[in-house]
Amino acid sequence: MVFKVCVKYFSISFLSVLLFLLMGGEAIAQEFIRGKVVDAQTGKGISRVSINWVGEDGGGVSDTLGYFKILDKKQYKQLVFGAVAYERRTVDVRRGRDSLMTVRLTAKDNTLDMVVINRKIRSRKILRLL
Repeated sequence: MVFKVCVKYFSISFLSVLLFLLMGGEAIAQEFIRGKVVDAQTGKGISRVSINWVGEDGGGVSDTLGYFKILDKKQYKQLVFGAVAYERRTVDVRRGRDSLMTVRLTAKDNTLDMVVINRKIRSRKILRLL
């Protein structure tokens, strides 16, 4: 008799937990935009590229190989990619299952026209402690 009560209680509890997990899993499922940011000339991945939705602060950063994963926010249609020594680029997002975006960034021309070096002589007082 005790065994039947335990089995019945266990099966009801197990089914309740299973139902909760199945229903809750759909409610918290999130979709992501995935891709890779590469140099337009070399095709190598670019690390530490900032990725933001147009019209919103915050976003994500690419990893050391140039791959990124950012939460898909349906109300926005464009992503902005920016990195040091590269031109900033805005890209339209095409939403689809199992698609990997490839974003090519062009290097900036960071040459200097002129460098001015000034040398200032400062007099320093040295105190000797005895």
